[in-house]
Amino acid sequence: MRISGGGVSSNPPAVSAIQPSSGAVQSPSQDVVQISAGDKIKESSNSEKTGMSTGAKWALGILGTAGAVYGAVVGHRMLTKPSIEKVAKNFSEIFRRDVSKDEAEKLVKKYEELLNIEDTEEFCKKAFEEVKKDYGYENIPITLKINKVKDVNGAGDAGWDSERGIININLLTDRFNGKVFEKNRRGRKCKLQEIIHEFQHAKQHEIAYRTSRDGIAEAIHETRGNMQKVKENIQSLLNGKKYKLEQQANKMNISVEDLRKQLESIIKDIDDKKIGSILFDKDERIVLDDLFEKLPILDKDSQEYKLGLKYIENTKNYVRPGNDRKGYHSQILEKEAENSEKIFEEIYNYFASPYRIPWVQ
Repeated sequence: MRISGGGVSSNPPAVSAIQPSSGAVQSPSQDVVQISAGDKIKESSNSEKTGMSTGAKWALGILGTAGAVYGAVVGHRMLTKPSIEKVAKNFSEIFRRDVSKDEAEKLVKKYEELLNIEDTEEFCKKAFEEVKKDYGYENIPITLKINKVKDVNGAGDAGWDSERGIININLLTDRFNGKVFEKNRRGRKCKLQEIIHEFQHAKQHEIAYRTSRDGIAEAIHETRGNMQKVKENIQSLLNGKKYKLEQQANKMNISVEDLRKQLESIIKDIDDKKIGSILFDKDERIVLDDLFEKLPILDKDSQEYKLGLKYIENTKNYVRPGNDRKGYHSQILEKEAENSEKIFEEIYNYFASPYRIPWVQ
């Protein structure tokens, strides 16, 4: 911000000429000159001491005030934490069920204990089981798969595999001995947020399944049976993170270069219409049947049913980050999952520092 300050007036202050009773006349100009010079000398002396003009002093004053206001706002956030009532509301939003104040207090203790587990693999396994239970999936066969990756681009990644009922967690390892890098407490918190994110996708598919089993089954089929979708998925793999291509090559026991050639050949065959779409068979059993078929169908007038229709549509037209990053983050499936991470950040702030002051929200 540019601030213009007013300087000292160049006109000297007015001084009245005084005639002594003796009748001698004194020149007023002498007094005027002396006072004016004194004022200027005095001001010059102050400027020399500070090295700043009046305008600069004004600017510093305004900046100082702005800094104090900013500090007060940031300090308030750092020194305050959400109330337990707010934390209960946050848990309710994440798990999509009512969480009481008493349950919230117990959950806070559990998650705080989890974050103190220093072994990364042990932490991921126990965090997975806790989050799974809190989502209400304790008796549903969703499983965890931990992948150790050497490529730095793979750090922090996770994924929900709706065709297998698996949540994948990728751990970055030392390139030389394969040991998983140890994480600090906040790093484990980020990994926990990823697990919550992926369970949110499982919940979305549960709601979609209870809205229309055939609808979500066909939508998932679209992503693997429709040749245009297959092409997009292959392109996303080719243009995405290197470690994913390496993992696929290792599964197939071939080199990355040979896999790349095969995938490029499939794309060419799709473009030349040598490969047709796989027909959808609604009677074909899918993994979501094993997970959710015992759950009740949703009422068509319910909000969850309306959400389920949106999830089905988004699954059909799912945008992968390798194709369109902006579109990826703006679709409902990812917006909700990412929001669940942000909500957990608020919960984390509740127990992140014992010195924080509870704040009613």
